[in-house]
Amino acid sequence: MKEKEEERIPWYIIRFNSRFRVYWDLFIILLAIYNCILIPIDVGFGEKFYGSHEKAIGTIDSVLDLFFFMDFIFNFVTTYISPKSGTEVSDSKRIAKAYVKTTSCYIDLLATIPFDQIAILFFRDSNLDLSFFGVLKLVRLLRLRRIVTFLKVNQSFQFGIRLIQTIGMLVLVVHWFACIWYLIVIT
Repeated sequence: MKEKEEERIPWYIIRFNSRFRVYWDLFIILLAIYNCILIPIDVGFGEKFYGSHEKAIGTIDSVLDLFFFMDFIFNFVTTYISPKSGTEVSDSKRIAKAYVKTTSCYIDLLATIPFDQIAILFFRDSNLDLSFFGVLKLVRLLRLRRIVTFLKVNQSFQFGIRLIQTIGMLVLVVHWFACIWYLIVIT
C-alpha cells in the first residue's frame, strides 16, 4: 500500500523528509548565518572591508539571492503533514495553498527580494548611501527558525539548543552594534 502511495507523487514534488530536502534546509540555514555575519559588516565597513574583492562579494550575494529564490519555489512543491488527517499532502495545489496561508511564505518572499540591487537600479545616480538597503536582507535570518522544525528531541536537549541560540543571538547583536557604531563614527 505504501509503495503505491509513493508512486502517485509527481516527479516535481519534494517530500518534506527526503534527504535532499533536509540537506537543502541545512544549506539555507548556513546561508542565513553567512548573511547574519556579512550584512552588518557590509553596511558598517563597505569598501574598506572588502577592498578589491567587492565585485566577488557582489557576485556571491547574487548567487545567494538565487538560492533563496530557489528555496522559495521549493516550498511551493514540498509535501507537508496535514494537521487534520496526519497524512502527507502531495497535491501541488493543496501544498501551494497551505504555504501561501503561512507567515513563512511572506518571510521567504521578503528574504528573496534583492533590496540592495533594486536600490542600485533606482538610485544609482543619486548621492544616497545605498549600503543601508543591504540591512533589509536580515529578514533572511528568520529562516533560522527551521532548525526547531528539524529537532524533534527531548526537552533537555531543546533547552541546550535554546541556550546556544540565545548566546548566538547575543553575539550577533553585539556584532551588529559594533558595525553600526563604526558606521556612525566614520560618518
